[in-house]
Amino acid sequence: MGEWLKGASSFDTMITPVIIKIVFWIGVIGCVIGGIGMFFNDSGVVGGLLCILLGPVVVRIYCELIIVIFKIFQALKQIENNLPGNVANYSISSPDLQSTPPDITSSVGDVTE
Repeated sequence: MGEWLKGASSFDTMITPVIIKIVFWIGVIGCVIGGIGMFFNDSGVVGGLLCILLGPVVVRIYCELIIVIFKIFQALKQIENNLPGNVANYSISSPDLQSTPPDITSSVGDVTE
């Protein structure tokens, strides 16, 4: 528990994927309750069934897209950790990492309206 708390407090461990799973189940429950509510409103039975059947699918796709973003982040962290000469903190010992980027505005030219 101590390692997880240390990782979460230093932003090395992502806690959002766990929250996304909770959001998914809340979304599914909301779709079912909303679909049942639509049965008794002017939306009718067809609208309620569509909400009950398609709503959880849409919520699932949305949550999966967010989780994919976090999986990409994890893959990039692994690539970063496997790079040769990986420097945890950019320091003065690596002057190339602290150099300022070249001024690209001189090559763009003047833009007039």
